[in-house]
Amino acid sequence: MKISLVDLDNTLIDTEKAKHDLFRLWSFKFGISLNDIDAIYETFRKENGSIHFDLFCQRIKTNFKIKPYIKLPVLSFQPYVFDKAPSLIVNLMTLAPVIINSEGDQELQTRKLGGGLGSFWPL
Repeated sequence: MKISLVDLDNTLIDTEKAKHDLFRLWSFKFGISLNDIDAIYETFRKENGSIHFDLFCQRIKTNFKIKPYIKLPVLSFQPYVFDKAPSLIVNLMTLAPVIINSEGDQELQTRKLGGGLGSFWPL
């Protein structure tokens, strides 16, 4: 049986731009430098092998003394879906079943699929 395997991050969704925009929002809202956020991100990724978003947010809050009850803003992934991604998936579906691969914590990946690609059609 043939299948089409497609990676989600930076193939269907511009996750690098989403990450940059989110870090820029945090920088503006909390007065944290982008370089400091990036450094914590890279350290967290090396320590854990991937990013578990909620734990990463906890690290940011701890490192920058943001009160625990304050929620860090998050972004919708819908604006970061590459323009041709929905049509690519539809075209691939005419050839074989499509499997979308995404690594990382389940909650964040679900948000990417549901709030990103899912905004174009129900998955």
